[in-house]
Amino acid sequence: MDEKLKYIWKKIADENIIVKYKNIRQTKEKLNGVYVSREDAGPLIILDTSLLRKPREHRCILAHEVGHYFTGAKTNILHASKSYTAEIERSRDEYRAMRWATSILMPDREIHSAVHELGIVNCYELAEHFDVTIQFCMSKLTYIKQCFWKIGTRVKGRDIFTFEVVSCRDIPAELSNKIDTRNG
Repeated sequence: MDEKLKYIWKKIADENIIVKYKNIRQTKEKLNGVYVSREDAGPLIILDTSLLRKPREHRCILAHEVGHYFTGAKTNILHASKSYTAEIERSRDEYRAMRWATSILMPDREIHSAVHELGIVNCYELAEHFDVTIQFCMSKLTYIKQCFWKIGTRVKGRDIFTFEVVSCRDIPAELSNKIDTRNG
């Protein structure tokens, strides 16, 4: 087990989060994982049993569900949203949980090192390097694209499958001050 996964399992143990494996992929929502905040029995994460055979997906989904706990999810996927406001709040919860998960499994500094020291330049190589799914990696790159000045790596989206990661040091000075950092 790698250090990042050990860290997540330690957090789970420290916070007394119960993790169970059940056949939840069969539900109409086709869930792989769910976090439930229970007032009477403490936090619970339920993961689909199929994840035990898919280590890469398992670590990404586990990190995401633990992220719900640490980011204080306000919504519950098991309850239907009754309003547009509730849908927005659910979306915010998902965003926060994914930000937390990607920051644990793909820390900004390690991405910066992978790009500048190892020469990794696309999402597939980055996902392989960090042992995460392509979708998980794309989420992280989207967050970096939104605030690249924090780690000195700019992500330029080429298409839905490929990202070119460019060092901010490689951008000519006359262009760097014209880049709109709010939109990446």
